[in-house]
Amino acid sequence: MILVIAGLAVLAVAAVGIPLAIANGSGGDGGGGSGSAAHRAELSTGLAQQAAAARASDPARAARLSLAAYRLSPTEAAAKAMVASFTAGSWVTLPGPAATYTGDALSADGRLAAATDNAGHLRLWDLSNPDSPAPAADVATSSGGADAGPTILGPRFLPAGGLVTGGGTGHVWDLGDPRAPKPLAPITSPSGQVGQVARLALSGDGKLLATADLNQAIDLWDVSDPANPRFLRPLRSTGLTTDIALSPDGHTLAIAGVDGTVSLLDISDPRNPAERGHTAGLVGQVNAVAFLPDGRRLVTGNDDATVRLWDITDLAKPKQVGQEWRGHQSGVLDVVPVGGTWLVSTDAGGTLLGWDLGAGSVTPTPVSLDSQVTPRDVAADDAGKWLLSAPTSASAGGVTLGSTDPARLVTVACKNPANRISATEWTNLIADLPYEDPCSG
Repeated sequence: MILVIAGLAVLAVAAVGIPLAIANGSGGDGGGGSGSAAHRAELSTGLAQQAAAARASDPARAARLSLAAYRLSPTEAAAKAMVASFTAGSWVTLPGPAATYTGDALSADGRLAAATDNAGHLRLWDLSNPDSPAPAADVATSSGGADAGPTILGPRFLPAGGLVTGGGTGHVWDLGDPRAPKPLAPITSPSGQVGQVARLALSGDGKLLATADLNQAIDLWDVSDPANPRFLRPLRSTGLTTDIALSPDGHTLAIAGVDGTVSLLDISDPRNPAERGHTAGLVGQVNAVAFLPDGRRLVTGNDDATVRLWDITDLAKPKQVGQEWRGHQSGVLDVVPVGGTWLVSTDAGGTLLGWDLGAGSVTPTPVSLDSQVTPRDVAADDAGKWLLSAPTSASAGGVTLGSTDPARLVTVACKNPANRISATEWTNLIADLPYEDPCSG
């Protein structure tokens, strides 16, 4: 209740433009003094709210307030303000050639990155020292070629440390030594013939794999033993499949299609799947689908340039939550949860937007998380600290890595002196604390 009241007070003072001073008692660092942790958190949240209000019209001021807020106290609001202001400036290009990439992935712990291209290469990077990312491997899996179509794509990291890729020949890879990845087993059709695996989806525990091939066949696999993937059963979508996703618990398969719907299959018994329901109400195809970490909500990226959130607690009756999310100017191509805090989406024009999942609004306001404008695939680590971007055009350059870790973004912010709040602006905003340089210490 204290934080709720404080938040209302902060909004009130922001509205009339007076300093963020909150009466909390007689001083000291206990429960109510001006320097107490609680008071600093209240001020931090207030500055973060002012940063959000200023971001569209005055991004420089929003950046100063975001950094000051986070350094006052790393509240949730301040952490999100840091991502909104500074992730776009954090991107670095990983060593390696420009290419037309067909997919990318980050390991759950963010220590390995992988990308595949249409020339048949699987590339790995060691991110254990993120200040100096290093190439780990570059494996040519086939002759490939721009005219041959994707010969390898995916990829998806297995929790136990392996990797799955699709394409002309799907494979499970051993990454015991990331510098020398080894193909363990192919992903083949029941007849033994290699399929053109175009889409991959893994359950949260990495034991169940769903694949969709270019002939619209959808198959389920048990990959709990990566060296011996077991085919479970085939599925057939009712139309052209554009994307697939598995819920974190592996009990639900979502199949997106060109007819503007997403079919929801109960696969709690993978050998006896049952279609329960489907989303509806879209004009144009669904290009991308993803489950949020709670498994009860689904996000779609749509050809009408919208992102939509669905409550699928009852698979037979999925419900759209709120209005469509608008901010893209072209069809949305990718939707990726970033921890439990953000969702990122990309479109055909290359715009990468971030959506605050915890803002309390079912139609959040988007923020730009990348200054580059190039079509790309995006991936995130499980902790929500890193984003990986792989361009789908060779002319767009190489694979890039961006940070969504507010603590790391402090370093990014402090490289530019303009992001430091001045003593005068501090005093105008915060009446009862002496000035603190956000980039000192």
